[in-house]
Amino acid sequence: MRLLRAALITILAIVIGGCTAFDAFGPERATHQQGSDEIVQGQVRVTLSVAPEVIDAPGTVVARLTYENLGSETVVLGSAYGCLSFASVYRGEDRIPFPATQYACTAAASYRDLEPGAPLTVQWPLVVGGANGMHLPAGTYRFVAELNTHTENLERTFVVR
Repeated sequence: MRLLRAALITILAIVIGGCTAFDAFGPERATHQQGSDEIVQGQVRVTLSVAPEVIDAPGTVVARLTYENLGSETVVLGSAYGCLSFASVYRGEDRIPFPATQYACTAAASYRDLEPGAPLTVQWPLVVGGANGMHLPAGTYRFVAELNTHTENLERTFVVR
C-alpha cells in the first residue's frame, strides 16, 4: 500500500511539475534559506558538508549529502530520477567539471526507505591537483547539491590555496 501511494504521488508530481524534481514528504513547509547547507521537512533532515573546507593542492575535498530520519517511523524518499541529487562545483558563475560530478542519472522514478537512526549518505570526492586531479587556481569554490527529493538546493563553499 505504501509503495502504491508513493507511485501515485510520483505520477501526480511528474504530471503537475513537468518532470521536475518533487517533494514526496507531504504538505509540510520546509525550513531552508538560500545558500543553506541544511533543510528540514517533516521528519527528514538533509545536510550537506564539505571537508576539508580549506585545501592545499594536491588533495581531495569530499562533499557529503546526508539524509536523516528524525522520526520513529520509516520514510520513503521519492525522486523523479534514479539518484537523490545532482552535483556541481562553481567558481563564481563558472561550472568546474569535476569527474565526480559528471555522471548521468536515470530519468526513472526511484524510492528509498529511510529508517530512523540509519542515515543515508551520498558522497563526491573532488580531487584537486596532482596527476589525476583538476588543476584549479587558488580561490573560493561552491559545491551545489541539486536535490531531486526537494525543490531546494544545498550549497557549501571550500577554498583552494
